[in-house]
Amino acid sequence: MTLNYSYKGNCDPVQIHLLPGRYLFEAWGAAGGIENENFFGKGGYTSGIITLTKQTRFYAIIGSRGQRAVKAMTTPLGGCGGGGKGGLPYSTNYFSGAGGGDATIIYYETQELGSRIMVSGGGGGGTSSSCFLMPGYVGGVVAGNGGSNRINLISIGGSQDNGTQNGVGQNGRNGQLGDCGKEGNPGCGGGYRGGMTTTVTGDYSDVSGSGGSSYISGDPYCKTNPLATFHDTKILAGNKYFNLPDGTQSLGNPSHGYLRITKLAPIPTCHIMCYFTKHSFFFIFIFIIET
Repeated sequence: MTLNYSYKGNCDPVQIHLLPGRYLFEAWGAAGGIENENFFGKGGYTSGIITLTKQTRFYAIIGSRGQRAVKAMTTPLGGCGGGGKGGLPYSTNYFSGAGGGDATIIYYETQELGSRIMVSGGGGGGTSSSCFLMPGYVGGVVAGNGGSNRINLISIGGSQDNGTQNGVGQNGRNGQLGDCGKEGNPGCGGGYRGGMTTTVTGDYSDVSGSGGSSYISGDPYCKTNPLATFHDTKILAGNKYFNLPDGTQSLGNPSHGYLRITKLAPIPTCHIMCYFTKHSFFFIFIFIIET
């Protein structure tokens, strides 16, 4: 049995009921918005196996890609999974900032912040302006920073301890007077901890959106959520190659988020029973298939 959940164009959470058993969860975070096809933060990939001993309810938010940057007095949106809004341009002669990418989030039993057990973070928003350097890719454990043309001016990607605590990427700064300052800054990606931007203004203050971090309860580099844990975990950032939901390999996820849940075969367990007689004894191995 395999369950597939793609982004459907709205913010409605998916409610999932699973019977006892072993399941592989795979989640893809969404990419940040763009104005140029080669200049945006890409989403990452998380996976892990969970063993359920009772019927369990999960909720999931499937992340959407941030909206494109446009030459208009508008703020391109992130989405339901925490992508930040892009900033307004100084005028319609300049681009707004693109929206940050959303995280794909799995909640255990209740849709509360403390119930998150897997998060595949979203990439930072981008633009084609030469005033920006590369936007932040979504994190593995630590997300990528957004760059600028000013020394030491960056937007900070989320991690396990730093970034926005609610997982929502910060909104991009509005355009200001100054060389390389009139564009709206892109929004930051959502994640376990959302990406953070800067409010610096003036010449060369345009900065790309940073990425949000990914998270799996049970991963050795993440904090454990006592509600539930995964094993055989994998966290791949948006600057790594991995398979997309359609099976093609890509450097990061360039599109909307996705969730796939696959029921796995049970693991056989071996019980040893010893029998003794007056003159000898022997073993009987009994394999019991867990369901």
